[in-house]
Amino acid sequence: MKRIIGIFFAIFTLMPTMAQSEAEIEDWYNKGIKFRQKGNHTEAVKCYRKAAEKGLAKAQFYLGLCYYDGLGVEQNETEAIKWYTKAAVKGLADAQFRLGLEYYYGGKVIPQSYVRAVLWLTKAAEQGHSDAQCYLGECYENGYYVEKDYTEAVKWYRKSIESFWNHEAICNLAKCYMVGHGVERSETEALKLFREVDYSAEAQYYIGEFYYLGLGGLECSYANAAQWYREAAEQGYVDAQSKLAFLYEYGYGVSQSYMEAFKWYREAAEQGSVDAQFCVGRCYYYGKGVKQSYAEAARWFTEAAKEGDRSSQYKLAGLYEYGQGVEQSDAEAAKWYKAAAEQGIAEAQYNIGFCYKFGRGVAQDYTEAVKWFKKAARSQDSPSIYHMAECYEKGKGVTKNLTEAAKWYNAAAKLLTRDANRGYDKAQYLLGECYQRGKGIQQDNTEAIKWYKMAAKQGEPNAQKKLRQLGETW
Repeated sequence: MKRIIGIFFAIFTLMPTMAQSEAEIEDWYNKGIKFRQKGNHTEAVKCYRKAAEKGLAKAQFYLGLCYYDGLGVEQNETEAIKWYTKAAVKGLADAQFRLGLEYYYGGKVIPQSYVRAVLWLTKAAEQGHSDAQCYLGECYENGYYVEKDYTEAVKWYRKSIESFWNHEAICNLAKCYMVGHGVERSETEALKLFREVDYSAEAQYYIGEFYYLGLGGLECSYANAAQWYREAAEQGYVDAQSKLAFLYEYGYGVSQSYMEAFKWYREAAEQGSVDAQFCVGRCYYYGKGVKQSYAEAARWFTEAAKEGDRSSQYKLAGLYEYGQGVEQSDAEAAKWYKAAAEQGIAEAQYNIGFCYKFGRGVAQDYTEAVKWFKKAARSQDSPSIYHMAECYEKGKGVTKNLTEAAKWYNAAAKLLTRDANRGYDKAQYLLGECYQRGKGIQQDNTEAIKWYKMAAKQGEPNAQKKLRQLGETW
């Protein structure tokens, strides 16, 4: 009995001390907040640390923020994440959200992991954290380690809006209405939502899109579109900067101005927009809105080409082929022609085929040449069709076949007849020769003369010589 009484007495005497200790911990945290508000981050960190080391979750979170931003302490992401984790485990929603973000985007300290991102975002979202709810909606909409579920995405966007009128969630919900993800498709409802947050750069951009395309009951108006794009562009919204530049380049809804177009393309390009980087390169290449410079064009085409932009790869290859703005290099030209060719640009497919046929920048390889000429030929590229014919005639890269050669010469010649600027007038001459000699096709002098004349009118010297020998004029 005496022992039990002693235990109760000890607990009773310790209670004021425990209460006082909790009060002191809270006091350290509050002092940290006051120092932070005054801009004295060094003292704030000292106070946060005292409270954090005693296990106060919100102090641990703020200490993590200080380490992350390098405020009052040397910047250290590892330490930041350590303190975020301590606070998150204790159930602090802000810390759970912040930790979720770290896993969502990944970085130097922790690799991207949608699994862990979803885990922590869900914990924060279930506590009513508006930003976490919005991000969780994006995870469901895009299928980031959860099964893609548009209905679930919309649910979390709505919760985010209810929690804190989150403008990003409103924009995301509006976009769901635009395409019918998890809701019945309604351009009108989408526009209504965008207008509710028309201070947001993203909403401004989309309102511009509605005017540009004439959606949501609005009449198409390039002028109104330009106004909204400008609002968003001035807030640094990349897509709006590119679209405004486009309007200036072609004079849609604004007075045409290559200088303004270049200015906005450049703004977007410097933020990493690959399409805008190509456009900046194009402006330098042709001297539109800026002093012409192949060197600057090459610099911007290179930026975009490395990111896989096929148009930039093609233009960069041409600069290397002719040594414009860069040191001439057949190898570099072939490298970039091949990169663009693999993405389906017919002209690039022809050029890399040409490189393989004649061994320019690559080892000569007729089989590879034929492969690329054939790909370009599908896009009705007449020079490639001509080279296919020549390869079949001479048996280079394919088995010699005069019938196939005549077929390809015929295709190239007819294509050239439809558009004289697309290919080789030599194909018309050689088709005429096939008819005259009966090479792979039934002999027909009338057809031969017809094709010789077509080629001769375009200045093909062999066709002109042949017609003179036959006593014909053109």
